[in-house]
Amino acid sequence: MFLSEYIGTIDKKINGLFIEDIIQINKQCLCLVLDHQKEKCLFFSLNKQKPAFFMFSIDYHLSSLDSTFLKRLKAKIFKAKLVSIKKKEDDNVIMLELLENSPYILAKKYFLIFEQFSLKPNLILLDENLTKIMSFYAYKNTSEKIKGGVKEEIVVSDSFAYKQFYEEIHNRKFEKYALLIKHLKNKIKANERKIEAINLDHDNALNNIKKAEIIENNYPYDINRKEKVNSIIIDGNILPLDNKLSIQENIDRIFSKRRKGLNEIKLYEQKIRTAIDEKKTMEDDLSRIEECSEREIEIIAKKYGLNKKEKETVQTKQNTPYKININGTIILFGKNIEQNDFLSFVYKTDREFFWFHVKDYSSGHVLLKTKKPTAKEIQIAASIALLTKKMLQGEVIYTKKKNIRRTKNKGEALLKNYLVIKIHHVEKEVVELYKNAKLMSGD
Repeated sequence: MFLSEYIGTIDKKINGLFIEDIIQINKQCLCLVLDHQKEKCLFFSLNKQKPAFFMFSIDYHLSSLDSTFLKRLKAKIFKAKLVSIKKKEDDNVIMLELLENSPYILAKKYFLIFEQFSLKPNLILLDENLTKIMSFYAYKNTSEKIKGGVKEEIVVSDSFAYKQFYEEIHNRKFEKYALLIKHLKNKIKANERKIEAINLDHDNALNNIKKAEIIENNYPYDINRKEKVNSIIIDGNILPLDNKLSIQENIDRIFSKRRKGLNEIKLYEQKIRTAIDEKKTMEDDLSRIEECSEREIEIIAKKYGLNKKEKETVQTKQNTPYKININGTIILFGKNIEQNDFLSFVYKTDREFFWFHVKDYSSGHVLLKTKKPTAKEIQIAASIALLTKKMLQGEVIYTKKKNIRRTKNKGEALLKNYLVIKIHHVEKEVVELYKNAKLMSGD
């Protein structure tokens, strides 16, 4: 299928969907997720030799790599609506038209451009005047505005898409888990040195046992045992000695080492077997990384204590939510990501309390601290949620706190089930309560 036909097919399938997530698979590959189940994803490979764009369904457990570009891009187009996607007629440029997530009628328009040229792939975000806001993996000759390039028609197919995707996943593993791979390689080398050292101790123990047996079975009694020499010859075997000690003192030392060697020889053999088994396990884990899913690799990383541990969030001035007291009923709410995240996922409270959020928009999280709220309390809490978005009317979703789940994006929540309340107009009394709210303390 030619690219122009392919884009037309994609446009029909994704028109009107929202960008639910942006995953950076590796240094040169981005994926726009268009629903929480990851059933529809737009895949951008910015590989110099094999640039590619296609729609894909991800069945992998993927978390995004971090980058400054990704954070800036998310700030602009996260939750944005896809209006259209098309290929420019005169060159191989794909253009996604996006409408920002905004409660206002005149929402900002953006264009996400993918220049699909071999040796010069670019992903560029433009404003409505086609002026560049930011670019990813762009080369120095990229201009501030998109211009015509070399006309080039690329044939795409399912087999190509799958092959390209799995190549990127392979590259991703070796970027994301570089620390684990390096750790395993270093541990394998350390085990090799350990086995070598144990074998040396084992050989020395056997050598001391052999020396003692030679002396015990063939020792010539006519030798002056008080003499100090470098070596003695016993039954054709040259035994080196410490010339600072007498022959008898050397013999006593050899017999002492034999006793020690006899006690330790089995221990050395056990240590060698253990070290060989550990080395084989690490070699197996290292070879499995290429074939494993990321979930399985995380298990391997955990085994070696290398999985990232989340830092415990402590309450600070920046993440402390606001508090309103209405006749003894407490309402808490956040005005930023830090406060939302703390209120919804860190703050310890009853899971039967009610949680509010503006429907279809990013807004402050609101917690109504009662298990049996009145209709009036629900209306006030929903109004507070609208005010965090500077809205005076709209729909608000609410559910019990036990029904919300954290995602990998800070301050974002997944809901198991919820109800919707429509607020036609926020009352002035509620606006005053919102304006006069103070930071929570002592709760």
